[in-house]
Amino acid sequence: MNHSFVVKKLNGDGLIKINSNSLDLGFGKGSDVLSMAELGFEVDAVNNNAIEIENFKSELNIPINLNYKINIIDNNIENFVIEKNKYNCIIASNSLPFIASKDKVLEIIKNIAEGLTEQGCFYITIFGEKDEWRENKNMSFFTFDEIKSFLDSLNLNFYHNTIEEGYAQTMKGDIKYWNIFKFIYIKK
Repeated sequence: MNHSFVVKKLNGDGLIKINSNSLDLGFGKGSDVLSMAELGFEVDAVNNNAIEIENFKSELNIPINLNYKINIIDNNIENFVIEKNKYNCIIASNSLPFIASKDKVLEIIKNIAEGLTEQGCFYITIFGEKDEWRENKNMSFFTFDEIKSFLDSLNLNFYHNTIEEGYAQTMKGDIKYWNIFKFIYIKK
């Protein structure tokens, strides 16, 4: 299997401990979940989109995936309770921006940090205020300084970030202007 870009980065940089627990909040098509499971992680995969869950379950019926340890959790990421000190790796890729309340996003990020084991890492994406969807009241957008300052206030070590801007496709195939901040932090 070709690992997802995120898992390739985390594994290639030696940030994840194989055969431990990981969490994917809002797993979408499930490429990060499958990549983590293939590496030997027990993965808690959270999503409340019935179509995405069914599509992912269909993919899991492929015989090669029978030994994967994946717990599909049908829950809204806003309501999912992250167990403290459980996960070596937590991924929230393109899911947090779809929460309307910025305060709720920050609360979830704080819970993500607390859910990490010692030396565990997280990868999150946040949409910036230049994003084309910024007028959508059902989503949240941050300035880079605003989100970076919050992340730096947590008991974590900064590892990596990127800022991506430009026109690209959405999951539906439309073209839009993106403004995305991607962060990796490690628990001290």
